[in-house]
Amino acid sequence: MVRTALEVTPTQEYISVNVEGIPVGRYAPQIFQLLTEAGVDDISQCFAQPSYGRQGRPPLWFCSATSQPIIPWQKATRSQQAACVARLVEIIKAIEHFRSQLPQHITYSLSIIDKILQNLTVLPSTDAIYCVNQQPLIVYWGYYDAEHRAIDVNKLYQHYFPDTEKALPASPDLPSVAKPISGYGMTRLIGLVLLLLIGAGYYEVRQPSASPFPTPSPTKLDQVKITHERLVNVIQSLPMMLASDIPPPIAEKPKIVRKPLMIPSSSRLRGDIAFLNGVWTTTLPDTARHIQVTFRFKDGRATTILASGAMRCKVTSKAAFTAKGQLTITSTRKRCTNAFSAYTPTLVCENSTPNTQCLWKKNTTTRLPITLLNGDQ
Repeated sequence: MVRTALEVTPTQEYISVNVEGIPVGRYAPQIFQLLTEAGVDDISQCFAQPSYGRQGRPPLWFCSATSQPIIPWQKATRSQQAACVARLVEIIKAIEHFRSQLPQHITYSLSIIDKILQNLTVLPSTDAIYCVNQQPLIVYWGYYDAEHRAIDVNKLYQHYFPDTEKALPASPDLPSVAKPISGYGMTRLIGLVLLLLIGAGYYEVRQPSASPFPTPSPTKLDQVKITHERLVNVIQSLPMMLASDIPPPIAEKPKIVRKPLMIPSSSRLRGDIAFLNGVWTTTLPDTARHIQVTFRFKDGRATTILASGAMRCKVTSKAAFTAKGQLTITSTRKRCTNAFSAYTPTLVCENSTPNTQCLWKKNTTTRLPITLLNGDQ
């Protein structure tokens, strides 16, 4: 799932609400799965996903990728803010209704789930609300402000809708009755919460912090009737951490098609060698070594590099047409490195099929065929 990182800069220090010593945000994958099981998974789209890094550092926040603008609360219009507040009220009503449907026989594990749901909409300030297409996107949910205060959503609603009754409205856009969770579904969610508790306790034993919390005692864990096999199924079927960003596909570099030299007929007739401007390469098939030659032409002259392994030689070349219409490229020795003794290349090129055939004049008696290709290798 592709996610968008939110640029969140709190104006003050926020204090996390903890359930069993764990910040509420760390239960995000489990609690969102719980909402999905209840048939109100659209609620989870209004809550950004936290990603916790090093201890003591604020979390990073992510949301599902969207083409709609993500507007901070302070930059939203009053109508956008009002729409977000109305939707937030609907979400609170739906969550409260769902809490009322939890099994009446409260066990230790169900009490944890109820506490998480109860604190899901605790917000430190309106700065934690973003507006996306008239919908709230909430960061720092499950947090107080620096003075352990939270938004009074009822008063916030009255601020934007002063003519309505004081009671919070019903939830017309959300399911009025959450879908009952099956016994197996509830057991899965209980197992997930317990696994998170156990995992957190395991972490604290090895990396103690300033505020350690105890691992639930075996007597409390025994209250949940879940077999080892079902616990394994839970681990395999549901994510135990936040989804990772899917990196964009690596764009393949386009393949460069290097074309052999073809002398234009019009250039031969006019004696114009502008078609050579650019880079041309060839390999001299010497018996001792293969010598790579790179011409960089401009207006009939070229800086030419001859290379064979670590040995290099730099020469100056020039091109011209003979009276017979042959293209000649001659070079003069300039300087070499590593005592590299290379042949100074002299090439003679003329028309042939399907491309221009060039010959390397190795000496006065030996001419070897070569092909000039445009572009660097």
